[in-house]
Amino acid sequence: MYLVSKPYELYVWRICEFHLLIPKLSKARLTAFRLGLYASVLPVASGGIHVWHMPALTEIFGDDSVLQFGGGTLGHPWGNAPGAVANRVALEACVQDRNEGRDLAREGNEIIREASKWSPELAAACEVWKEIKFEFEPVDKLDKEKKVSVHNSVIPVCSPN
Repeated sequence: MYLVSKPYELYVWRICEFHLLIPKLSKARLTAFRLGLYASVLPVASGGIHVWHMPALTEIFGDDSVLQFGGGTLGHPWGNAPGAVANRVALEACVQDRNEGRDLAREGNEIIREASKWSPELAAACEVWKEIKFEFEPVDKLDKEKKVSVHNSVIPVCSPN
């Protein structure tokens, strides 16, 4: 993450691994400076995620990630704040159990159920999202050859063999 201030002097504050670096740049070097060369990235999970996805998200993305819960928070039956509490409790339970050596892939649902015993917000969220499944066929199948017409000639685009 970068915070840029004082345009007449241009201080760039780079936050990286809990250290704050403040290089001072002159106006002459401003044109050659590219933030993209120094930027770090975080994986982001977003779109249709809820508390039952937390074990998989924790296992896949680890600790350094961004989890964006829209409907997974706002869809809580008690309101937005209890939805946020439910997500936080589920995340903390998964991280703690992962750090204690439990297998999130095999025991993820059990971990969420155990945590919901002492968090009524999580229990309510688990009840709301229990029937939600994403079982859709892929839209772009690679098992068939696709063809694109270019200037009245047909050329193969993708062939699995």
